[in-house]
Amino acid sequence: MTYTVTASVWLVRLLRGRLDPGCLADTWGRLADTHKRFIYDIPPCIFLPFVNSEFVEVHIKETLGMHNKEPLGVHTKITLRGNIKGILRVHIKEFVGVYIKETLVVHAKETIKAKEILREHIKEILRVHIKEFVRAHTKETLRKHIKGIRRKQLKNVCSLVMTDTVKARILQGELLGKKVSSSKTGGVFYSFQGIPYAKPPVGPLRFKAPQPADPWEGVKDATKEGAEAPQIDFMNKKYTGNEDCLFINVYTLQWPPKSLKPVLFSIHGGGFILGSGNTNMYGPDYLVEEDIIVVTFNYRLGALGKYQGFLSIEGSDIVPNNGLRDQVMALIWVKQNISEFGGDPNNVTINGISAGGVSVHYLMLTPLSKGLFHKAIAQSGNALLPVCYVRKSVAQQRSYRLGETLGFNKKDPQALADYLKTVTPEQLVTAIEGALSEEETSRLLTFTFNPTEESGLGAFIPGDPLQLLKQGQFHKVPFIVGVTSAEELFKKLELTKIDQNFQCIVPWDLCLELGTEKSRAIAETLKKFYFGDKPLSKETLEQFINLESDLLFNYSFYKTAKLQLEHTNDVPIYIYEFDYKRPSLFKLFSEDTEKLPDTTICRGNCRCGCLNLFANCSGNSAPDRVGSSFGKDDGNWL
Repeated sequence: MTYTVTASVWLVRLLRGRLDPGCLADTWGRLADTHKRFIYDIPPCIFLPFVNSEFVEVHIKETLGMHNKEPLGVHTKITLRGNIKGILRVHIKEFVGVYIKETLVVHAKETIKAKEILREHIKEILRVHIKEFVRAHTKETLRKHIKGIRRKQLKNVCSLVMTDTVKARILQGELLGKKVSSSKTGGVFYSFQGIPYAKPPVGPLRFKAPQPADPWEGVKDATKEGAEAPQIDFMNKKYTGNEDCLFINVYTLQWPPKSLKPVLFSIHGGGFILGSGNTNMYGPDYLVEEDIIVVTFNYRLGALGKYQGFLSIEGSDIVPNNGLRDQVMALIWVKQNISEFGGDPNNVTINGISAGGVSVHYLMLTPLSKGLFHKAIAQSGNALLPVCYVRKSVAQQRSYRLGETLGFNKKDPQALADYLKTVTPEQLVTAIEGALSEEETSRLLTFTFNPTEESGLGAFIPGDPLQLLKQGQFHKVPFIVGVTSAEELFKKLELTKIDQNFQCIVPWDLCLELGTEKSRAIAETLKKFYFGDKPLSKETLEQFINLESDLLFNYSFYKTAKLQLEHTNDVPIYIYEFDYKRPSLFKLFSEDTEKLPDTTICRGNCRCGCLNLFANCSGNSAPDRVGSSFGKDDGNWL
């Protein structure tokens, strides 16, 4: 009788003109659940658009008029079912056969056109309003706006549209990947995402070295990305990520593979505190066009992800440098499985930017990665960066301060380790600032739990990186290393703080206590050399960038190349400086780049040029000459 009552209520509301689309949809849903034979499994989205009150009212009035002399209790169920069933059958058939077909044909064409129109409108809106938008809004308001934009668009940055699925078999089991088309390049490639390359580092495996992933039964879905490591989102300053984060992604231009291609193993940056290998930052669109296999992945992070990545407590069962150990495990996975995707396991180039570049250099220093890669590219990062290596004693003190921030005040290493195993990932990530001392905070340090020296069998970093390089203890492979002409441009946000406490500029690795006579003397010398009598301001941004670049990047870059050249006479080393200035280089800093010198040597398609150089290094170990791939002007590099 549920049907009879529901239908009666529906009819009365229709005749009285009190039935709105929402009510009708709800009623339709209940009818569909109760009487699927009557509804014929037709979804309300097909029926509702063409139903109007006049149509329903006429037919239902006729139905009731035929039978109003007979008791409703006898005829409602049978009569209404027969008549309404006939109405639906005739009119839905006509609706589906004519209206939908015509509508889809028209709107499909319009949708394709609309996509291009929308793209042009967005470009124009951004071009006209971006400067006014940034000026008009406060930092907090801007952060909220960016958060809203990211939530809607970040997952679609790479503009990947699934069109088909493909399967691959690796040692762990079978994978379901996808064929995708890119609106960035107009090309087609194949993607396998979210593949576990190690066991989830959760529970008893927290703080432990990565373990090989377990095999699975059936087909594993590899059409979606895996979770990123726990971290604080750079834009909205909120916690995100998951401890179960050890996933790898593979992208290839050809499927099924017909020959083995060079492999580019890309390590994401983010200061060892944030980021991931997912497509919101590291899309494969342009790289796969060079006919190489592209591999990206997530690893446990230091600093904000320190409990997993780089927490070090001497005298406990915690394994240090797990973020780097994850990278070795990912390389082992590549060695074992990449041929199934058309990649050559004997032609793997590791590449990284910023912390990714530092990771590349550490992989060249550790004996654990021997034979897992054959060329290396370190961009704006190396193991000699003063903020990317921490001594054991410093790491130990930071660990104790972290425990105190979380409510544990004992100086017992194992007890601290056991306690940290019980807190949530979010608690560990959000407590990071408490691990720094007052002096470290005054130095504006953002790298907290970083790679540190180990000892004993299986040590990842068996000594001080500088000493390892001096002794020639690194993998002798073709190496590209370089910097940009404007490193640390983000530091311009700290100009006021630095001007008020210029001693924070004194190099961290000099181990000088702030406030001492020697520290003040060095600070004065640096300020006079780079700024003369001018104060720190946006007008002296060029001098400030030169200072930061020299202290943190240029010197370590020069030292790295010099030391490695002393031990690699028969292996090539290429050095570069990325020096490309355009108003659209980076929207957030477009005003600031106008204050920097225009030192671009040639105007051209720099994206194609750089990708071609790196891809050639991946395949042939010898980059083409600069400029060989430069063509028409590319208006926007990033």
